[in-house]
Amino acid sequence: VDRPRLDDNSYLRMASAFHAFFVISTQLSPLPQPSSGIRTMKATSFCLCCFQTQTGVKFWLTADRDETGLDDVLQQVYAAYCDFCLKNPFYELEQVIRQNAKFDAALHAIVAKHNK
Repeated sequence: VDRPRLDDNSYLRMASAFHAFFVISTQLSPLPQPSSGIRTMKATSFCLCCFQTQTGVKFWLTADRDETGLDDVLQQVYAAYCDFCLKNPFYELEQVIRQNAKFDAALHAIVAKHNK
């Protein structure tokens, strides 16, 4: 389903709020070992998923509430990030990923494959 695209500030606000929930959830876990934080948050009309790498980089994905296989999609996105961003000698960690045609093409292919 095509939905209106959010502007960059809306994405930043959404990621900031989710990050706060993520950090709080790691501290509130009743388990003796540290929690991995919130991985999925479902609202009435959408689902927000998070994948945190070992280095602390978080990938976010929004989808329809009942969508399945999102963890696999996030794993594939991370693999593309490793291949096309981290292996790029001009990329700096925590830099916004802009104008990376190979990464963009990989993302489009991952989404197209998932939507089939």
